[in-house]
Parts: sequence; C-alpha cells; structure tokens
Amino acid sequence: MIWCLIGKKMTSDFANIHEFRLGLSLLGVLGLIVFLYKTRVQNLSVKPSKLFRSASFVVWLVFLGLSGYQARWQLLGFFSSDFLRVQRGYDPRGEILGSRFHRGSVLDRNHQPLAMDTAEDGFLHRRYPLGEAAVHVVGYNHSKYGSSGLEKELEPILMGRSFQSPADGFRLAGNALFHRTLRGNPAILTIDSDLQRYADELLQNKAGAIVVLDPRDGSIRAMASRPGFDPGAINDALWRQLQVSDGSPFLNRAMQGLYPPGSTFKILTAAVALEQGKNPVFVCGPLGFDSGPADPRVRDHAHYRDSGFRGHGNLNMTEALSVSCNVYFAYLADMLTAPVILDMARSMGLDARVGFSGPSPGAVRGRLPERATWHKARTARLGIGQDDVLLTPLHMAVMAGVIGNGGMMITPKLIETQASGMMHRVMDLRTANQVARMMIRSVENGTGEAAKTDGIVVGGKTGTAQVTGRRSHAMFVCFAPWPRPTVAIAIVIEHGGMGGVVAAPMAKQLIRRADELGLLEDREIFHGRNR
Repeated sequence: MIWCLIGKKMTSDFANIHEFRLGLSLLGVLGLIVFLYKTRVQNLSVKPSKLFRSASFVVWLVFLGLSGYQARWQLLGFFSSDFLRVQRGYDPRGEILGSRFHRGSVLDRNHQPLAMDTAEDGFLHRRYPLGEAAVHVVGYNHSKYGSSGLEKELEPILMGRSFQSPADGFRLAGNALFHRTLRGNPAILTIDSDLQRYADELLQNKAGAIVVLDPRDGSIRAMASRPGFDPGAINDALWRQLQVSDGSPFLNRAMQGLYPPGSTFKILTAAVALEQGKNPVFVCGPLGFDSGPADPRVRDHAHYRDSGFRGHGNLNMTEALSVSCNVYFAYLADMLTAPVILDMARSMGLDARVGFSGPSPGAVRGRLPERATWHKARTARLGIGQDDVLLTPLHMAVMAGVIGNGGMMITPKLIETQASGMMHRVMDLRTANQVARMMIRSVENGTGEAAKTDGIVVGGKTGTAQVTGRRSHAMFVCFAPWPRPTVAIAIVIEHGGMGGVVAAPMAKQLIRRADELGLLEDREIFHGRNR
C-alpha cells in the first residue's frame, strides 16, 4: 500500500507510472527478504519465537497479495474496460495504460468508421463520425458515464479480449509483457452508414424510428431513432440535460418503442384468412361494424373526414387491403376469431423480443392480448391492429420481411461476420405471395400510393394508429423490389397523422436511396421470376 501511495504522489515525474510502481514493489520485496535474512539466518543465536514466525508469515501473505493485486493491473489492466475508462478520465494525455489503449473501431459494412479512437494534441478521444444519426445502435463509451449500445455489447471484441485467430494469443501476451501501444479488434456491422445517415435526416424534427433490413439474411441496413444526442459531445452539462428531457433521447425507439401497429397489422389478419382458405366478400357500408350496444362501431377513417361517406360497398380482401378498410377487417377478424389470429402473431414472434444472431442492443418484447374469452368488439379491434397489441418498429419490419420473403422468417443480425440465423416458415409460400400482391396493389393505386417508385415494384401497407387524446401515429411497412426483396422497411412517426401522407413518402425516398447505394442490385437477376 505504501508503494502505491508513493507511486501515485510521483505521477507527474514519471511517464509510465505502472512501471514505477512495479519497481518500487520489487524493491520492497528485496528489502523484506534482507530484513528476514538478517533476523533469522545471520542472527542464529536468537531463535525467532513462534509468534514472530506467525507474524512474518502473515506479512509475507499480505505483501504477496498486494503485489499480485498490483501486478494484475500492471500486466492485465487492459482486460478491464472500466479500469481503462477511469484511467483515461483521470489522465487523457496518454501517460498511463488507459490512454495508451486504442479501443477497436466500429465499422459499417463498407468499413467506414462509426466509432473510433483518435489522438489529437496528445489526447485520446472516442469519435463518432455519424454523431446523433447512429447513437442508438452504435451507442457511446465514456470515461465517466460508461457505455451503451453496441459499444457495450461488443466489449470483448473492441477490448481485444476475444480470440478470433491464433495471432490474438500472441498479441495479448505481448500486451501484458511489454505494454506497447495496445489496440483492440475492429467490429464490422451490417449497417450502411450512408443509408443510416439518410434515414436519420428523414426523421429530423420528428419523434419516431426507421428500420431497414434485408429479409434474405436478416442484415440490418439502417436503424434510426429520434430524438437522440451526439455521443461524442457528452459532458456533465449535456448529461444533466438529457436526464430531464421530455423526449426520452436515450430510448432506442426502433427496438424499445412500443406502438399499436394500426392497419399495418391487417397484412397478418389477411394472411391468417388465406391460410384457412378464406377470401370472403363483405358489404362495408357507412354504418361500420356493429359490435353491440355497449361498444362503439368500427368505422373507416373516411367516415370522420367526410360526413357524406357512403362506405366502401362490396369488397374482397385485395380491395379491402388496398383501401385499408377497417370495416372489412373487423368482419374478417370476427369470422376468424381472436385466438386463431394470435396463433400466427405468436409464431411470428410478435409477443417476444426480436432475437438476433450475435450481439445487439437490448430489444423489448412485443405485447399481444391474452384472454380466455373474447368479446366481439375486442376481436374486431384486434383485426385492425388496435386493442392491446403493441409492437416495436423492428417487429413491424420483420413482419413485412416475412411477407416479402415468401413466408420465411430469419433472425436479424447487426454483425457482418456473424452467420445468418436459422429460418423458419411462418406461413405458406402461396399465402405470402398472395398478401405480397395485395400490398403491391396498395402501393400501385391504394392508400400507399405515395410510396410508388418508378422502375421498382414496391409492396406496402399504411397504418394510422389512434392515440387517445392526441394525434395518431403515422406508420408504413413495405418491401422492395418484388419479386425478390432485398429491403424490408418499417417507419413510425409519433403523432404524425396519416401513414399514407407522412410515412409512405419517406419510404419512397429510402427505397430510392437504397437503390443508389446498390442495396437493390439483385432486382435484375430476379426480374420476372414467378414465386
């Protein structure tokens, strides 16, 4: 302990304090050996008492324990991210181990940096080139406030503790013995930084989230959430401001925000009916769906905008999905029954956390209603994505991806080098293709027409989720390009209004940008192929 205190006092005079402390510890060991030697060997005429021998043994144990504890940090301190963060916080000029350890970079799919250590004017800083645009997925690493997101989940890689090749063993041994400039390993994500930045720009001045994934292998291409903050600008003042902010800037809305899916859920209701061989025609009049005298009728949005609304008349399922008819899907849900609809919802994992292949920031569970008996009104609301259904935007993107991918669901991933997760079939290929064509019709000449993109076949579904006492959430889910989608998208804008007016145009811009970045490049290969 004395040697540690002396070493701490003389930090300003020694560039490598850990080596100085180790030297003092060795001198202390030698001094103790000399003392005991003179006492017990040279002065043989005086036989040490039993008490003295016991005390000497205790001194040896304490000293060896302190030496071992000290050596642990001198030799293996770079294994502890907390130790390095504290050291960097106290001395950012690189005079001690914490500041000479370069944390591994986080890179996008094109090896563009999303997080990296840079040395400026003798100081070592953690930089985030995308700033606020990627904070919720990449996270932050700060000497005082810890870490979050993938910065936290990828600690073993970024801290160089993972053994990805035999060379890593030699590197770790060299780090422990020689204390050269230490470096962790890079982590390569599936994120496309250009698309991520663009998705964030679309969310400017809005609260909400955007998820873009490849339904073929589950790769997340963009995951944006607003509001957020710049992880490279964290200081005490900003941290206090973020703690009391009403906008929940720490919340990753893409994976942790729960929303009623609204009419986007109708694609699942339609799939359940087709799986059972049902494609009925209902008369959807102006009076709406009657659930009984104790419950309000289920009506279409047009009823509230136009007092002269005469209803949609006779509709089949394709027509109903195209115009997003609430009345039709209330009738359909009543025909199917709630337990049957919920069975498919659970098979799609909508009541669970979206699982990932490899590390990911924490996701939350979706919520589905659980009741032994169902009232007619609740079943009708379930069919149109209301009632007690709450999903994250990631759940919605996965649902759109299942339809675009022929009924197959694959586990998402954020790490490029991570093997794709296992697929499992949620619905029959024929069912998925029928729903996909309905969604294409919705974009071609229905409520999702604002997402129509020249030269690219898009299938989508609008959603306008009602919120008591406030403006509705605007939503849109889609896939592109048909018949072999390479992107599935979910967009949620909190209190944005109509999904077809607000969210669908954003999807069109995202698809166009993804095409410019080469993320739709497979469409020519599969052009015209029947599925």
